[in-house]
Amino acid sequence: GIPNLAVGLLRFGLAALTLWVVARREFPRWRTLTRSDRWLILGLGAFGGFLNHVLFFAGLNLAPASHAAVIGPTTSPVWTLLLAARFGGERLRAGQVAGSVLCMVGVLLVVQPDDVFGEHVGKQLLGDLLLLLSGMVWALYSVLSKLAIRRFGPVASLGYGMMVGCGFLVPLVLVDRSWIGLAAASAAAWLALAYLIFATTLLAFFWWNIGIQRVGAGKTAIFSNLVPIFGVLLAWVVLGE
Repeated sequence: GIPNLAVGLLRFGLAALTLWVVARREFPRWRTLTRSDRWLILGLGAFGGFLNHVLFFAGLNLAPASHAAVIGPTTSPVWTLLLAARFGGERLRAGQVAGSVLCMVGVLLVVQPDDVFGEHVGKQLLGDLLLLLSGMVWALYSVLSKLAIRRFGPVASLGYGMMVGCGFLVPLVLVDRSWIGLAAASAAAWLALAYLIFATTLLAFFWWNIGIQRVGAGKTAIFSNLVPIFGVLLAWVVLGE
């Protein structure tokens, strides 16, 4: 397949380019942005386009795909609710707290190792930790997105964040020499990348931003609890886990 770092660079680079071509008028000119605007965009790229991708795929290399479908998407709403309440002025209700506790208990039940003393348990636990960190990073991205959307709208905040994320990924791709594996990638790998770009990046990220704009980061984050339902089922049906 295509190396993970190259996937990230192509994913966010081509998605940002597509967004720029289709909705260029939605992007404010870079020179008109204030210093705080640029720091905000830097945070979007660092958390959403760089760290989230690197941590998620590093965790996926060490832990089962079913764990990747559960840990990040299920724990990120908890972090998002807490961050949105602390820094975004969103109200934290008792039902949300109870739901967050239930989510964490569910994660522990699903991802516990089958054999605590198995030879691969350390590798799996490290992968689970990286996936947990990716969920925390996504929560930071969601809260920053709320601030960015208020300033330059959902399209520009998404596009600029992807561009900056690519900038962070370029040095890693050059050091890792990830482009070497592109020539040997199968047609199925390129089709999977196309789906990743247009479905799970352009559409999913854009709809996510629209949700944050309309109902807030905390409420939007709750819907990521649907990811494990489909992720675990697909890991079972497609990958045989």
